Amino acid sequence: MRWQQPQTAKTTEDIPLLYISEDETFSEALTEIPVDHGHVQPDGALIQGTTHPSTLPPPETESSIEDELQMQEAAVKIQAAFKGYKTRKDMRPVFKEVFKNQSADLHGTLTLVCITEGKPSTVHWLKNGQQITNDKRCRTETTANGVCTLVIKDLTTNDSGIYTCEVINKFGVSSYNGNITVVPPQRKVGKIGQTVKLTCKVTGSPKPAISWLKDGLPLEDDPRHIITADRTGTCCLILDSLTAEDSGQYTCYATSPMGSAGTLAKVVVQGESVDEDVE
Repeated sequence: MRWQQPQTAKTTEDIPLLYISEDETFSEALTEIPVDHGHVQPDGALIQGTTHPSTLPPPETESSIEDELQMQEAAVKIQAAFKGYKTRKDMRPVFKEVFKNQSADLHGTLTLVCITEGKPSTVHWLKNGQQITNDKRCRTETTANGVCTLVIKDLTTNDSGIYTCEVINKFGVSSYNGNITVVPPQRKVGKIGQTVKLTCKVTGSPKPAISWLKDGLPLEDDPRHIITADRTGTCCLILDSLTAEDSGQYTCYATSPMGSAGTLAKVVVQGESVDEDVE
């Protein structure tokens, strides 16, 4: 019997790796794998001198439309991953944070903020499709890092409507719409000696700082004034043992690096003392 030198398989270090360049799609990279047009090797034999795939016909498998769709979806995801080298500034603007549909108090101040990713070159604010321009009541501002702000003071009922932040750069246009409704401030009527409770809901990230004002000035320290806030953002001002001096306009004012907002309530103290409290 003739002794033959055993054949040794190539190690993984000898096998060239396939790299997909930044500018190739997944499908283009697959087509660059060379095909071995040599002789077909017997089953179980090693293919010497090449790392090309065998030209043996693939085994027959059942493939459903659903399987094909899943494969296409996987290919798209892989292609997107290889295209991820592009920097965010070289893309159409994308909104990271937007303002919510909300109510605003009559005669109050409205602050709307959107934050975009992808360097904007032009920002437009619109109300019901009409562009807003800066004037004594309205001010717009855009920072270099994509913070877009609209501030409207001394709100009227005519300021209710659909507000749009439209952001444009050389790669495209992105826009976001939100509904703003201007409403009269809540009104609380109590009698001398009663307790009145004012409540407002505050949300935001980062968490806003809350302050209470009376007639536009910081609320004075008074043991009859009790301020509470819970984790849900519900803030309360309790006016205990009402006196005539407690009548006035109260504001719950929230401020954060993203902007500021306030909600109003009017308290009217009248008549003689009664036992019932007002909430």
